[in-house]
Amino acid sequence: DNISYEIYKSLPAEWEHYLLNLYNTILVQETVPKSWSKSKLSLIYKKGDKKDFDNYRGIAILNNITKLFTSILARRLLSWAKFWGFLPEEQAGFREGRGCLDHVFTLMSLVTINLKKKGAYIYATFVDFKKAFDRVQHDLLWDKLFKMGVSGKIIRIMKTLYDSAVMQIKLENELSEEIGISTGLLQGESLSPVLFILFLADIVSYFKENEANGIKLTASTQINMLLFADDLVIFGYSWYDAQKNLKLLDQYCSNNCLSINSQKTKVLVFHKSPRLKRLKPLFYRGLKLDYCKSYIYLGVPFSASGKFKAASDFFLQKSVIAGAKVRDILIKSKSDAWETKMALFDSMVASTTLYCSEVWALRYLDVLETAQTKFLKGLFYWPQYTPHYMIRLETGRAPLSSFVFKRTINYWIKLLSLPENRLPKQCFRSLCSLDTNDHYSNEYNWVSMVRSWGESLGDVHIFHTMDSDFISNDVVDKLLNTSLSKDIDRALNSKFSSTYRRVTDFNYYQPQTYLKYNINFEKLRIVSQLRLSGDNMIKLFFKGSLLNITSDQDCPIC
Repeated sequence: DNISYEIYKSLPAEWEHYLLNLYNTILVQETVPKSWSKSKLSLIYKKGDKKDFDNYRGIAILNNITKLFTSILARRLLSWAKFWGFLPEEQAGFREGRGCLDHVFTLMSLVTINLKKKGAYIYATFVDFKKAFDRVQHDLLWDKLFKMGVSGKIIRIMKTLYDSAVMQIKLENELSEEIGISTGLLQGESLSPVLFILFLADIVSYFKENEANGIKLTASTQINMLLFADDLVIFGYSWYDAQKNLKLLDQYCSNNCLSINSQKTKVLVFHKSPRLKRLKPLFYRGLKLDYCKSYIYLGVPFSASGKFKAASDFFLQKSVIAGAKVRDILIKSKSDAWETKMALFDSMVASTTLYCSEVWALRYLDVLETAQTKFLKGLFYWPQYTPHYMIRLETGRAPLSSFVFKRTINYWIKLLSLPENRLPKQCFRSLCSLDTNDHYSNEYNWVSMVRSWGESLGDVHIFHTMDSDFISNDVVDKLLNTSLSKDIDRALNSKFSSTYRRVTDFNYYQPQTYLKYNINFEKLRIVSQLRLSGDNMIKLFFKGSLLNITSDQDCPIC
C-alpha cells in the first residue's frame, strides 16, 4: 500500500484511535480484509544455477497495516506460550532474551562436558530442512495450535488471513499474476516465525517419547537436540544413536509434511583423540549422509576436536573481506576524517570479527589482534613487519582482546542472572563443577579459561564468585591499563626503532594529534610512515610509488 511506518508513527491521537477500533473490530468479527493477505515476493539470487528456483531467496513484502496487526498477535501468542511453557528450552529462535550466542555456548559446553572422558565421541547431525517455512501445512498448524489450547478466536482470525493469502512474484521489475498460497507461512511479518516455532515445538517431546538417545548435560538432564528456528542439530554418543535419531526424524517429518535436504545435512563426530575410528555410513531415507571435519553452526565454525582454530582463521578471513569493503567506501567518499575511518572499522570489521567471540576467541587472541593491525597497516601502507605495539600507540586503538574480555564479562554476568532451567545456565554450572575437579583437564573448559584470564590480571577471586554485582567492568580497565603499560614498555626499549619513543605521546588510548588534523590523508599517511620507520630502513609509499631508504644511504630527496 506504500504507506510507510513513519506515517503510522506520526498519526495524531484520533487516527491512532481509529486504527485501534479497526483492529478491535477484526478481533470481534474474526475477519481480516482480503487485501491484507496480499504480498509481493522479491527473489534474490544466491548462487548456483539461475534456472533453479531453490537458488533464490524470497523476501516477502506485505502492507504495513497488516504487519502491525500480526505483530500484536505475535506478542500475545509468545506471551501465552511462555506462560504455559509450550516452547521447549531447546528452541532459542525468535524468543526474547535468547540468541545465537546462547546456542553456540551451549553446543561448545556440551562438547566440553561429554568429551571429558578418554575415547568419548559425540555424533552431531546438523539437519537442513528444505524450505521449512514454505512447507508448513495450514490444517496441521491450526490443529496443533488448537491442541495446545490457543483461543479459537485467534485461530479463526489467522485462518481468514491465510485462506485469502495470495502473492505476486517480482523478478527484474516484473510482477507475476496473483498466486494462491495453500501451504507455507506468509513471512515478511513477525507472526510467521512465532507460528513456525510453535509448529515445530513438539519435535523435542516426540524424540523423548520415542526414547531417543541423546547426550548428558547433567546427571538428570539429557539433551537430544538444539533448535534455532529451523536450524536443528541432533545428538548421540554412537552410530546406533545417530541412525535411530535419523529414523525418528524421518517419522516426524512424514507426520508433519516436512522435508530434509540430505545433501546439505551433515554429521560431525566430535572427539579428542588424534585418530578417528572408522565411521559406519549413516542413512536418511536410503540416502547416505556426509561426515564432515567441521561445520558452521549459527555462523561459527565448529571443529571435530572441539577447539576453535578453524573459527579464528574463518573470522580473520572475514575481517580481511570487510576491511577491503571499508577501504572501498573511504576511497569513494574521499573522507579524510580519522573518526570516520575508525567508526567504519568498528561497525564493519570489528563487529564481523568479534561475532560470538565470547565463546571461541579466548585461546586465539593473538590471531584476533591481527584483524585490527592488518587493517591499519593497509590503511597507512605500513610494512608488514611494523610492530603491533607501535601501531596501537600511534592510532590509540585498544587491543581487540579488551573487547573480547568485555563481551565475555557481560556474558558471564548474563549467565549468572539466568533462571536455573535455561540450558546455558545449566551448562555454566556444569563447567564450573568441572573447573574445580582436579581429575579433568581444563584445556577445553570455557570457565577455566575465563578464570585464568582474570587471575593473570591480578583478580584471583573475581571469577570464583557467583555474585554478578561483584563482577564489573573494572576488570576491563585493568586489562587496558596492563596492555598499555606493556606497549609503552616495548616502545621505550624497542630495538626496532630508537626514535619512536621520542616522537610519540603516550596518551591513554588516544590517537596521535596529527591524525586528527583536517588535511589530505595522503599527507598524514607519509608522516605516519616516517614516524613508524625502523632504524635500518624507511619505506615511503606515495601515489603508487615505493621509496626505500636504508640507514647507510643519504636521502635522495634531501
